[in-house]
Amino acid sequence: MQVEGKERDQILQSLYGVGPKKAIGYLPLYTLREFLQIDPREMADQVALRGLTTAIFNVEQCRIKSGAIYFYDRDELQKLLNSSAGSLTQCGLPIDPDHFLKEIAATWYEPEHPVYPIISAAFGE
Repeated sequence: MQVEGKERDQILQSLYGVGPKKAIGYLPLYTLREFLQIDPREMADQVALRGLTTAIFNVEQCRIKSGAIYFYDRDELQKLLNSSAGSLTQCGLPIDPDHFLKEIAATWYEPEHPVYPIISAAFGE
C-alpha cells in the first residue's frame, strides 16, 4: 500500500527534519520500502547530498523489527554528545557519533534511564 501526498510528507519529515535542531531521524525499512516505495540506498544517496550521514541496520543490528535507516547530522550530534560527555561516559555509552548511533539503534533505553534525555534531544524531542 503506497502512501502519497500529505501523509507521505509527514512520514518523510522524520528524515528531512534532520539538521541543527534534530541531529537524528529514522524510518523502519519496511515503511520505506512498502509504504513509500523508496529504495533505502537511493534515499541514502539523496540525503548525502544534504551533507548528512546514513546508517542502515538490518533486523539483527537494530531494535526495529524490519531494520531501519537512520540519517544524522554528524557535526550536530557530536556537539550534543560532547556537551553530555560526562553522563554518557558514566553510562558506558560512546561519545563518537557513529558508535553512539549504533548503540541506540540496537538498544532500547527506558525514559527513566539517565541517557534518555540525551537520546530525546538527539531526535529533536
